Amino acid sequence: MSYSAHNQIPPTPSRSANGRFLVGLLLISCLALLLYGPRLNDFFTSDDFDFLAVWVSHDGAFSAEVWFAGAVAYWPGVARPLIGLTGWPLYHMAGTDPFGWHLVSLMLHLAVVWLTAFLVRRIVRSTGAALVAAAIFAVHFIHAEPVVWISGRSAVLMAALLLGAILAETAPRSRRWGAGRFIGLILGAGAILTHEAAVMLPCLLLLIPDRPIELESPARGPRLLSAATMRDLGRRIRGHWPYWAMVLVFAASHLATTATALSAENIYRIQLGPNVVKNAGFAAVANLFPLDFRALLDVWNQWSRTGTINGVSTYLLAHLGVIIALIAAAIFWLVLFLAGNAAARRLGLWVFVAGFPGFLLPGTGERLLYLGSVGGAGALGAIVAGWHGVFADVFGRRGRMIAPLLVVIVVLLHTVWLRERLRDWEAAAILSRKIVAALDETAGSADPQSTLRIAGLPDNINGAWVFRTSIDDAYRVFGSRRDITIIDYDAESGPSTSLYCWDGRQFIRQVTYRSRE
Repeated sequence: MSYSAHNQIPPTPSRSANGRFLVGLLLISCLALLLYGPRLNDFFTSDDFDFLAVWVSHDGAFSAEVWFAGAVAYWPGVARPLIGLTGWPLYHMAGTDPFGWHLVSLMLHLAVVWLTAFLVRRIVRSTGAALVAAAIFAVHFIHAEPVVWISGRSAVLMAALLLGAILAETAPRSRRWGAGRFIGLILGAGAILTHEAAVMLPCLLLLIPDRPIELESPARGPRLLSAATMRDLGRRIRGHWPYWAMVLVFAASHLATTATALSAENIYRIQLGPNVVKNAGFAAVANLFPLDFRALLDVWNQWSRTGTINGVSTYLLAHLGVIIALIAAAIFWLVLFLAGNAAARRLGLWVFVAGFPGFLLPGTGERLLYLGSVGGAGALGAIVAGWHGVFADVFGRRGRMIAPLLVVIVVLLHTVWLRERLRDWEAAAILSRKIVAALDETAGSADPQSTLRIAGLPDNINGAWVFRTSIDDAYRVFGSRRDITIIDYDAESGPSTSLYCWDGRQFIRQVTYRSRE
């Protein structure tokens, strides 16, 4: 049986077009380096210390525990072994110097920028759309967390491997089981072992057309449930059966873990349906406007616990910008799916397909939207590229400048918003270093074999993580005394000990705490 998925080689762009394409990607990469470069020396924050503590405790030796270092996912028992595997050479090269860790994350981000451009050019026959998508993706404001936060490396590495797998699988070839398929399967398996969100790989493959879409193609294609559409969908599903098998094996090996996580009250406190709608809404808005995810999540959790709408209405009335962003985002996506060109609709669908695993989680965060934002940036690129010809036809020669001007405005807005987010992460890193130094100074005067119980540490600065539960690991990595035990404040357990509170500048011994009977 013959197959049609990319078995016909499309026309190759001219050498001059390829040259302009590569020069454009180099310029976009330089812009990203200028924005992220100043953050390469930022100190570790939050969960970073959990990961480093495993390597420090083992003196960099590779072991079963190190294999899964930092690999615990949102659902207990789901591991990300490739994060531990790639962390081993990183630790031996960079140690506890954050520069090397940040540099690797930035290089991975630049790789995803390039892969995004190649993916968009494979979906739509437009070099301009691909470059616009790469530019927006490179400076997207929601990428501060996964790129700057070392613990977010799993999302960036997973995206690089998954996009590489898609490009390898959909590359033009004459045989189904060629080198491209084997490379795609290897990269796909690596993506799943890096981050569980990569299980959407076979679904994302269905969004890649057999041949690049022409921008002039009509927005309306065949009816969704027509016989021809269903036959084509069945053919494509059968053609990617190795990827479906890979996902089924992964799902079967984590079946018990997933069931436990979904039924655990402390992990999944919010009803499934409203929670998916909430996270899908976050993804729809976050691809267009910067929002304070932590504040929105707190408001949502308050509503889910109390069942009253007062907290939500009070927050929205005090933040009219959020209301405007929600309405504008709803209009944008509605118009995109109803009247957008065929390429923009596919790329817009990518946002929600790629982000679906994250929609099931109680919390949310920018790192969970990293892979989905590939489609968001691509959809904007396809829209602007499609409008370019329309503007030229309607307004003549002057109309040719409208689309490039829109691109400049969008990229500038994203750059400004990204710089604001990077400043929050810079402040979080400075505060994290200050806390660790003050902690070491406080522990230096403590009694031998004593336990220091710490309270009052800030969780985040405008969503940029500072500390949650990793102060003990921070001390194990950077502390000078190994006879001192540092633990976070827990009112339910622990021996009689001194309680130290962080007042923003130093640790102050406040009370003598006694455990409950």
